[in-house]
Amino acid sequence: MTRAATGRIAWPIVLEWGAKLLALVLLGGIIFLEVVSIRAWLGVAAVSPWRGWTRIVSDGSLAVFAAIVLAVYVVRRPAVRKAGGVLPRVAAVAGPIILPVALFFVKPDATPARFVAGTVLSGVGHVLSIAAIAWLGRSFSVMPEARKLVTSGPYAIVRHPLYLSEACASVGLVLLRFSWLSVAAFAVWTAAQFARARYEERVLSAEFPEYAAYAARTPMLLPWPRRRRRA
Repeated sequence: MTRAATGRIAWPIVLEWGAKLLALVLLGGIIFLEVVSIRAWLGVAAVSPWRGWTRIVSDGSLAVFAAIVLAVYVVRRPAVRKAGGVLPRVAAVAGPIILPVALFFVKPDATPARFVAGTVLSGVGHVLSIAAIAWLGRSFSVMPEARKLVTSGPYAIVRHPLYLSEACASVGLVLLRFSWLSVAAFAVWTAAQFARARYEERVLSAEFPEYAAYAARTPMLLPWPRRRRRA
């Protein structure tokens, strides 16, 4: 085997394992920080119940979401097909990481209206994300990979309910930490998530022949009713 061929094989493996390690560190860090935040907001809740408890619910849902992702990530079934190349892995890593990292450097500063809207959107988004991941179970993937084709439950409504739920939560988080940095990070996050979804669809189409029919009858992200084609 030539050195060039070895390099082509080694780099995707290095990136994949690096992404796994980074995901574990990131999710563990999110859980830790959210638990610390909840403890701090418990004191605020004694003085301002609505403000404190809405933030506790939002932070708690994010902590539970991160914990479920971490647990499913460990027990998921082996992949039967993976996307080739570096770009799918870059999109998969950039999606979950870039927005939380950017938001970490933005101080929470929201008007009462943005605070309430951001808390509700982030809380609802995280709850819906938890439901989507629970429905996927061991078929959950971080990288664009195929394990088992899931077309029931929330996946009968749209093809990517998890990404739609994460978008809802992300809009809420941006409202809570609104700045040019958070808006720019959200734009990059959106592009990365869209590319990630497309890479996933290519892998699923290649592995499961029935995916084409599923994609034809099920919207990608928004549950708009599809027009029936004329015979």
